[in-house]
Amino acid sequence: MQAIEYLKEIDNLPIPGERWTYVVETEHSGIFLQDMNIEEIILTSHLDKITADYTTMKVEVEIVYKCGHLSPSAFYKQITGLETAMMYIFQLGNHVQPCRECTTLFETNRKEGSTLCKDCRFFEFHDRINQVGEKTCSICQEPVVRFRLDCGHFFHIGCLSRLNKNQLRCPNCRAPISRKFLHRFMKKSSIKPLYCSETSGSSFSLSESEIDEEFY
Repeated sequence: MQAIEYLKEIDNLPIPGERWTYVVETEHSGIFLQDMNIEEIILTSHLDKITADYTTMKVEVEIVYKCGHLSPSAFYKQITGLETAMMYIFQLGNHVQPCRECTTLFETNRKEGSTLCKDCRFFEFHDRINQVGEKTCSICQEPVVRFRLDCGHFFHIGCLSRLNKNQLRCPNCRAPISRKFLHRFMKKSSIKPLYCSETSGSSFSLSESEIDEEFY
C-alpha cells in the first residue's frame, strides 16, 4: 500500500480512536486541473478504536480550488478506505474535472463523457428541447449554453475569470457587467479572501469599496 507507507514516512498515520486530519497547501505548487488552480487538499477521518481498520474508515476529502479571479470553491467527497482516499487525491485528474461552463469541479463519468456539470447540463438539455440555436462565448468563440450578460451576449465563467481587472465588461459591446453578477461569482466566499490575478501574474486583494470603484 503505497499511500499508507507514505503516511508512515511523514508520521501521519491515523491513531485509533482519534480524529485524523491531513492537509496540504497546494497553492502556487504547480498542481492544477486544466486551468484550475488547486489551492488546498484536506482529508479528515476517525479511525475506529476497536477495529483500527484502515480499509473501512470513512475519509472526507475536500479540494479547495480557484479559477482566475473567481472566489475559491470546494469539492467534497466521502471515500471508504485510507489507501483509496489517498490515491484519489494523488490521481485527482483521473476523477474530477472543471465544468466548461461554470468551472465547478465535478466527478467525471467516463460513460457519459460530458464536459458539463449536472447544473449546466440542464441548460444544454433546455436548449435542445426548445430548439434554441447554438450560442457562442463572446470571449473564446466556443459554444456556450448558460451564462448571459444583461447586454444579451453569452460567455463561459472561466473565460470571464481570466480577463484583466479592467476588462470586466462585455468583450463584444463593452457594456458593464452587473454588480449583482460580479458579487455572486467574484466576491462570495467563506473559504479565503478574494485574490484577483492580472494577466501579468501579479496579485492584489479587493475590498468592497474597491470593487465598486474598479468594476462598476
